[in-house]
Amino acid sequence: MTPAQDSYDEKFFEPLIAIEEKHFWFRSRNYLISQLIQRYCTGKSEESVRGMEIGCGTGNVLKYLQSKFSKQNIIGVDLFREGLQFAAERGAENLIQADINMAPFAPGYSWIGLFDIIEHLDDDIAVLQRISGLLLEEGYLFLSVPAFPALWSYFDVAGKHKRRYTVETLQNSLSSAGMELVFASYTNVLIFPILWVVRRLFQSANAPEMLTEKQLDSKTNAELRIIPVVNGLLTVILQIEGKLIQSGIRMPFGTSLIGVAKRKNLIGDL
Repeated sequence: MTPAQDSYDEKFFEPLIAIEEKHFWFRSRNYLISQLIQRYCTGKSEESVRGMEIGCGTGNVLKYLQSKFSKQNIIGVDLFREGLQFAAERGAENLIQADINMAPFAPGYSWIGLFDIIEHLDDDIAVLQRISGLLLEEGYLFLSVPAFPALWSYFDVAGKHKRRYTVETLQNSLSSAGMELVFASYTNVLIFPILWVVRRLFQSANAPEMLTEKQLDSKTNAELRIIPVVNGLLTVILQIEGKLIQSGIRMPFGTSLIGVAKRKNLIGDL
């Protein structure tokens, strides 16, 4: 198994495709991503915009963005063929199998998306450097990552995460890669205390790294299950939160972190 293939477990593709379109977390993330792309990539002819999602997996975000911005030329890239097969089945287009560490693309992208990807990578800085070189001079990087090391748990171990981020550590990684945050905010504010309790007070007395694979899978799948009434309520709440973030308000804490970046020497008054 190569280091890149060890960054994610393909067995989670099938459970994810069963819930992504209904689960509050995925729905609210899609909405916020699209709003930020619209905010920062307006003022251009849509036909001239080239976008790329790296690590598109089952195509949940990609299909949403291709539908939302139907005139843009948006491609999806993933290392895993199985994920791309699921993406094709759900209607995502322009799919390419490639290794993020050796992306075979020429520069010229208006935006690139990395949605919950770099936390899986041993060297996030090297990948951010490569992606910076693929952007147009006025291009943007949109990315999301899991937030706060205090939330580290069985979920991170099962997902093969290498780290969780704060605004400061994300900025440090981007800075080392020659980029800078234009905007960053935590997300899922109301879920933060609930998740902290679930992951800290009610998890096994053993360290997450000591759990068996079966235990990890059981806990992770339980956390991903859809609870109808709760799911609907959280969907509404997080859409309101998304509107606030899209308007420029930065949340002080949350379970995830979303950011917009550009090359350092291109930062202006934004």
